[in-house]
Amino acid sequence: MSLRLFPKPPTDASRESTIPAAMLVLASFALYWLLPNHFRPVPALLMIVLVVVLVTLLVVFVPNRHAGVAHWQRSLVMIVIAAITLSNAYDLVRLIETLLSKNQPLTGRELILSAAVIWLTNVVVFGLWYWELDRGGPGSRAAARDDAAQSRFPDFQFPQMENPQLASPEWHPRLLDYIYFSFSNGTAFSATDVMPLSHWAKLLMMVQAGSSLLLVVLVTARAVNVL
Repeated sequence: MSLRLFPKPPTDASRESTIPAAMLVLASFALYWLLPNHFRPVPALLMIVLVVVLVTLLVVFVPNRHAGVAHWQRSLVMIVIAAITLSNAYDLVRLIETLLSKNQPLTGRELILSAAVIWLTNVVVFGLWYWELDRGGPGSRAAARDDAAQSRFPDFQFPQMENPQLASPEWHPRLLDYIYFSFSNGTAFSATDVMPLSHWAKLLMMVQAGSSLLLVVLVTARAVNVL
């Protein structure tokens, strides 16, 4: 049984668009507005300006990912993801504080809605982290042209890598693959068909599974009792 590293794709497959990632950022921003005001860490106008600026920069300056993308461009993408991560982590902490408070400011329905929004945002943000960090990012995975890219081991083992006959020779993981993997980890609290190989990958999965467990077991159970 051999582990296949991502093959060199043809020229038309050597780039990966960042438009789907930008759309996910906007989707996370839309979910933000479903939360009660109790959970919003920054003023609404400031949040709008921040997201518009970041998404615009992402789409304009990094419209496609490839092996030659500048370091600052990749850093820009990671700043966008980090901003969403911090905002969602704040919401999770506030939700737990609310549950521990004697004076419950939210109804049971608001608690369930808040938990669902935070969980969905968690799926998006961790899917983006997996997509951005695995084997040097989408540019390196899609192109895999130079020696440095070829020598890097994958951080996640997808079924198509272990069984090349299941996919075309040009296959390499795309954003949807990582979002699906993030969704699976958030529901099963463990790896399913995709296996983490590196330490950072295992650590990120632990953080995501732990936060999902808090939401599903603690928050939802308390909200049902309030209803």
